[in-house]
Amino acid sequence: MPIQPIDLQNLFMRISQIGKEQAQARDIAIQHQSVQNSEYAKEIAHHDRSVNETEELTDGPERTKDKEEGAAGKREEKKERKNDPGNPAEDNGRETEPLQDPFLGHHIDISG
Repeated sequence: MPIQPIDLQNLFMRISQIGKEQAQARDIAIQHQSVQNSEYAKEIAHHDRSVNETEELTDGPERTKDKEEGAAGKREEKKERKNDPGNPAEDNGRETEPLQDPFLGHHIDISG
């Protein structure tokens, strides 16, 4: 279907308006993102300035069960040590200090 001269006249008259509409359509996404960013920045600033309630930790790497299992685990370890006849740490009924390197922390290796 060929383009009629009247269609070209309408097209040329509206070309500036169509260009503005297309530019606005492209800018809407950018404006929407900037509005979301500013709202997020306000929320973070409010969160930093206010006193926040602490969240309870879940079981994960940041929470250990030392308090709950610590006493029971230590008792079991002591029983195992006393029952083990080949344990040199329990020779005279008292625990010996672990061996420590006297030069530990005194030598610094600065070569990459």
